[in-house]
Amino acid sequence: MDIHKPKPVHSWRELLSEVGVVVIGIVIALTLEEGVRTLHDREIASEAREAVKEEIRQNLSYMSGRLETQPCIERRLDEIGRILETSREGELSTRPNWVSQPSVYFLSNQRWQAATGSGRVSLLSTDEQGSLGVFSVINTRFNEAEAREQAAWS
Repeated sequence: MDIHKPKPVHSWRELLSEVGVVVIGIVIALTLEEGVRTLHDREIASEAREAVKEEIRQNLSYMSGRLETQPCIERRLDEIGRILETSREGELSTRPNWVSQPSVYFLSNQRWQAATGSGRVSLLSTDEQGSLGVFSVINTRFNEAEAREQAAWS
């Protein structure tokens, strides 16, 4: 392999040619780097989107389960109401030893929090951020309502 010594530049035209080659190389490298970064950001956004959507699906199934138990809860509340009415009239023949309580469904918000905290949510469109973020608020309100309900039953 022969190594050639660099030749001195003899004219402005040769200098501009050399500079042009270097500038074009840098522009190509920066363009490719930006392309790779864009693809990487899309992949990260997709992962965050799918993780949050899976969390939402899971939480919606819990909410559905809670909704399905509502008739049972209402029946038990009616029974408790009858027991209390009967107790006003005098001593109960059989005293209940357990009132009951509804099942507890803990809605998760961890994937949304992780995506938000890591900055991955910023890679999603504004509309997507808003629509997925609404579920975070719904989860919080559901958990608060469930905590109030559990306190009332206890």
